[in-house]
Amino acid sequence: AMSLIIYTMAGVWKIATAIWQMQHGEMGGFSPYALSYQVANWIPQLQTEAPLASFVINYPYVVWPAYLIVQYLQITAIWAMVRPSLQKLYAAELILFHMGTYLIMGISFHTFIILVIALFFRSPFMPEKTSWQDIAYDLPGFGQLLSYLRPRTR
Repeated sequence: AMSLIIYTMAGVWKIATAIWQMQHGEMGGFSPYALSYQVANWIPQLQTEAPLASFVINYPYVVWPAYLIVQYLQITAIWAMVRPSLQKLYAAELILFHMGTYLIMGISFHTFIILVIALFFRSPFMPEKTSWQDIAYDLPGFGQLLSYLRPRTR
């Protein structure tokens, strides 16, 4: 729970900041250009080389969906604590997030990747068999909508 709450807090911060920026007429985290501007702003400050930084800056619409998905999965990360069927999905997303952060900004999170692997890929709480349908129905927001449109069958 402690590790997941850290990701949820990061997601809450991203969403709250994006809403605040929108209210003040600024470009925020929901904009297609948000990640590109963030990378363009941080790379000179970090003074690092990032292999995919120029790609993110030059092709913002390509990376925008991934940025929105990361925000969603971060803000809902704590949900994986009570829905063990989601733990592998969230672990994979968090690992990809950390690898992406290294590739586009040059910030290394190797220790967090090891922690995520240790805590969530072999969790004792995870069901032995999980279908994609179970995962879809357990996703916060989407699962409730899916249940409304098509009740779960077992």
